[in-house]
Amino acid sequence: MPKTKPKTKAKIKKEKEYVENDLDAVVAFLDGLSHRIIERTRNIDAQSNVLIGLSTGIFILAINEIMNVERFHITLSLVAIFSALSSMVALLAIRPPNWMVKKGQEQSLLFTQTIANFDSAKKYSIELKKILNCDEEIFHQYAIEIYNLSKYYYRPKRKLFAISRNIFLFGVISSLVLLFLEAKFL
Repeated sequence: MPKTKPKTKAKIKKEKEYVENDLDAVVAFLDGLSHRIIERTRNIDAQSNVLIGLSTGIFILAINEIMNVERFHITLSLVAIFSALSSMVALLAIRPPNWMVKKGQEQSLLFTQTIANFDSAKKYSIELKKILNCDEEIFHQYAIEIYNLSKYYYRPKRKLFAISRNIFLFGVISSLVLLFLEAKFL
């Protein structure tokens, strides 16, 4: 965790005045930040879908060729194995397992599951009013939401997508090397 310098009273007062004078701008900034994280996550999902389609297509073609040849073809088998692995990990990237995203973290009042846990909309609105009466609480709720989106939503998806992509690339490169060696020595 990076060390930060303690804030002076003048700096704290200046920040508080800025927030009080232009709370709308600050909330718009925080809202934009959370939307950016969500957009990046959607981008990871789209890339994962492309990788799933590509890997599955290559897997089907490789298996089809393996079934049609009379001898064992190691290159096609390698392509099929790595394509299948890549596709499975990419599927996990779209919906990461709970052990990667659920850590018992504090949930903000903006989180859908927290909202659904209220008995009624009236009780939720009462809780929202408490937050909206305090600028610090607004920041705190946004901070929780942005942190959770980044750490427990975006990061696991990004990590699994990177693993899937690397498996796919390793499979393609190793298959090409093996194909070259087969052509050269057989």
